Amino acid sequence: MEQYEKVTEVTDTAAKVTRIAAVVTAAGASVAAPTGLSALGVALGVTSAPLIVTVAPVVIGVAGAATALAAAASLYSRYKRKRS
Repeated sequence: MEQYEKVTEVTDTAAKVTRIAAVVTAAGASVAAPTGLSALGVALGVTSAPLIVTVAPVVIGVAGAATALAAAASLYSRYKRKRS
């Protein structure tokens, strides 16, 4: 197995794991998101949003970046296989 094929496998696995983490985080954030008067308190800065609500966009961004990296590695691997 060539080095680029190993990189493709690892990045694909990492992308899958981060996508699962993003889905779980998004689900938790949607459940924990403040509503009603607590949402008003967060908007006014009186209280803070739950940590999962704050972290969710970061986790989703990491998942997107990992997926893009996996796609790039896959395309490079395909290019190298056809070239050899």
